[in-house]
Amino acid sequence: MKRLKLTIFFLFISFIILIIKSLTGPSDLKDSEERRISLAESIDNAVEDCLKEYDIQEKWIRRNTIQDRNNNIEKNIKSIRIPDDLSIPVLNLSITKAVIGSGGRIIEGNEITNRNRLIITVGYDNVVVDSLILTKDKKLTHKKGKIAIIIDDFGSDNGNIIEEYLKFPEIITFSIIPGNKYSK
Repeated sequence: MKRLKLTIFFLFISFIILIIKSLTGPSDLKDSEERRISLAESIDNAVEDCLKEYDIQEKWIRRNTIQDRNNNIEKNIKSIRIPDDLSIPVLNLSITKAVIGSGGRIIEGNEITNRNRLIITVGYDNVVVDSLILTKDKKLTHKKGKIAIIIDDFGSDNGNIIEEYLKFPEIITFSIIPGNKYSK
């Protein structure tokens, strides 16, 4: 009789566990899938933003997308022509920082020195999100950078200095202290 009661008790506990799993299981899977898709998009967006930051033009990028049926995520293959005067190691570090900042990681990186090429595979865990093939192109040139000139604290001068600055051939933004004698 004790054995029968013990068996019924274990069957009852197993039944309760089964019910709990059936109620929580699918939503956990759905949340997990949504998290993976969101993470993949975040990593891909970080790569895209990094390329824009270095003024890599759209016409220099050839894109292919492959659907990963195992993980229900799109894998992006990007063949990117890089201006000859842009350092591949510098771009590599920037991409690495962007990917890590988005929650991803560099899965693999291979530099092919004799072909001026770098292949980077990025993703999370062991899930590949982007494969980047960076190749130097001697026909392209890199946008060197920007400079900002800030002229501060005008408003206490009678305007002679400002007249000279206004002759400067580029756009200048002046900072004027309000309430001073020559602020207007």
